[in-house]
Amino acid sequence: MTKQCKCGSFAINQHSNGREPGVDLHLCDVCYWRTRVDTKDSEFITEEDFSLLFDFNAQAEDSESGGYSIGKDEMKRLAELGVVQSLGFGRYGVTAFGSWIIERKFEQDVRLPLRTSSEHEKREMDAWKAYCDQMTPGDVAWINLPSDVQHQWRERAAIAAKEKK
Repeated sequence: MTKQCKCGSFAINQHSNGREPGVDLHLCDVCYWRTRVDTKDSEFITEEDFSLLFDFNAQAEDSESGGYSIGKDEMKRLAELGVVQSLGFGRYGVTAFGSWIIERKFEQDVRLPLRTSSEHEKREMDAWKAYCDQMTPGDVAWINLPSDVQHQWRERAAIAAKEKK
């Protein structure tokens, strides 16, 4: 009988792909290597590319910056890496992946799975509304809540939305 990994794959090749024979035979090749790679310590883009992304993001968020100062070739490179997207007519925006890279670098509240801007905004608005519905005078303002408390309200709002469906 052929063994199956918990992910559903039958690709358990214990003597191939650099696997150590006889170890983790319940894992397919992908899951075997996934358990051995610490993505927290691996970088998805180079430091130079990150510096360009960070500078672009800062300039894009600053309404008084008058645009961005990164060259055309560098922007094309960032777009090819998937951290920015072309919006046409020489305009660019940071992608969800690009935002995740920045958050991860500074060990901020890294949100997975990745979401589109509109999904993120809706999620934040739903959590804010749920908090406002239950707050009383003298409670801490949403913006001053610790990130873990905000996260709890996001989860509550998501559960309430599922229950309405």
